[in-house]
Amino acid sequence: MTEVNPLSSYFSTVGSFGVNPSSVRDFAEVVGEQKSSALDTGQQFATSFLSSSKSFSLSSFYKVRIDLATDSSQGTLERHLFQSGIYHGDDGLGQERFSLLATEAVLPGSSFATSTETGSRQGLIEKFAAQRTFNDIAVTYYLTGDYKSLIMFQEWINYINPLYASGHNVTNEEKVAGVEEFKSAVSADSTGYPEGRHLATNNFFRHRYPAQYKKTMSITKFERNIDTTPFESKYAPQALSYKFINVFPTSIQDVALSYAESQVLQITVNFAYDRYVMVRSDSLVGYSNESSPSNKTENNSQKLNVLDNDNSKEKVVTTAK
Repeated sequence: MTEVNPLSSYFSTVGSFGVNPSSVRDFAEVVGEQKSSALDTGQQFATSFLSSSKSFSLSSFYKVRIDLATDSSQGTLERHLFQSGIYHGDDGLGQERFSLLATEAVLPGSSFATSTETGSRQGLIEKFAAQRTFNDIAVTYYLTGDYKSLIMFQEWINYINPLYASGHNVTNEEKVAGVEEFKSAVSADSTGYPEGRHLATNNFFRHRYPAQYKKTMSITKFERNIDTTPFESKYAPQALSYKFINVFPTSIQDVALSYAESQVLQITVNFAYDRYVMVRSDSLVGYSNESSPSNKTENNSQKLNVLDNDNSKEKVVTTAK
């Protein structure tokens, strides 16, 4: 009985490698010479590579959109931005303008915090997936001559943590009667904060509830030929959108000014969020069944891997006492 070399069996599952695209030979010729190996099939490599790639994704086709409501009810973020002269709630140029001004964005990664188990199996430190963490995102905007791309996020932060000032002076009679000095949030208008109330030394900050200032946001990646290639094609380009849930700005990076050669100013805004979902143009959002954990005992008790040569029951030889 011929003994099978385990190394050749292993590398046969890896597939062809070491291809030299400059040495083009017909695939049938190579198969005729040595059927078990096809390491020099340049023509096959070029054909497979081109048919697999079709087109590569380019970095300059994307869209950033912050989902602000079209209405501006009293007390909402949209109302605050409307009073500040920034957002007009018409879902037209006002919304699209900030999408066009987004000159840099990122598709965020994701990671797991891990827990470790040391010593359960001799000499091994096992790691397990624990809390899932989502990386913050940063979006860079062009700074326009009316500064609205800067003021918008400054006012969003001011809305999250507004400044409270005195509403009116309390008379001695009111103090005796127990009337407390009225405090109200200092609100901006289209000219900023021209009133003198915000200069008082007894003002203070107070946070709003998260449900008031958290919004949704999307960064959508697409290709330039997405509207010209039929979706029935096997390699049709798709749109990939990251939908961020409960997003809000955490910081605005400094904008450096200089008397050196003039440049177009940019601002970078960092956003935090709770999580994101991926939406693809084929109407699939994640997985339907595989992402749902099973509560069946028989499923949770199955082995992770079944090996042909299971040595887990063999006696371990050790000198430990």
